[in-house]
Amino acid sequence: MKYTIDQIREIALASNDIKYFAENFVYINTATETKKKLESLTDYQLGVLGSFSSEEFFEKIQDRQSGKTLIAAVILLHSALFKEYIYQGIVSRRLSDGAYILRMINEIYEYLPEHIKIANICARNRSNIDFDNGSRIFVGSKDYHFRGKGMTNLYFDEYRYIKEYDKLIECLYPVVCNGVNSRIFALSSI
Repeated sequence: MKYTIDQIREIALASNDIKYFAENFVYINTATETKKKLESLTDYQLGVLGSFSSEEFFEKIQDRQSGKTLIAAVILLHSALFKEYIYQGIVSRRLSDGAYILRMINEIYEYLPEHIKIANICARNRSNIDFDNGSRIFVGSKDYHFRGKGMTNLYFDEYRYIKEYDKLIECLYPVVCNGVNSRIFALSSI
């Protein structure tokens, strides 16, 4: 694909600034609208982005319907698109919850302009999305889904409702902690 100067500028801005990426290129489906543009992030979502960029491990709790899952999906997709060989896991209390997040990531990806799709999806199913730049996002609900895999990012969805969350963190911490710029982040509703 040949890029225009404006597209090259947009790619550079989007790859270096996740807020710019989210507010300019992310579209979602809601209960009442198809392909609704995410025009501005909430203070909570901005706080999550700030923590993600500066902390190796963080947990945040927020009210329901505050955009937790959406911001997690944006973070995971952004990392997979603009970095090579990023392995990311979504830990949820049920595999179906993780599959829902993967569908959301796929939906956001499909709505992106072609020039922002720096990495193409080469395989996808209910448990993972693989990109042609070597990056991968996959889901699991138990520690054995992730053992032995070197992870760059590990996201715990609705962590307050995951049984034995503290033991799971303790068990999975080694698969993430040995990487440079690796992150563990956990979001949950009250």
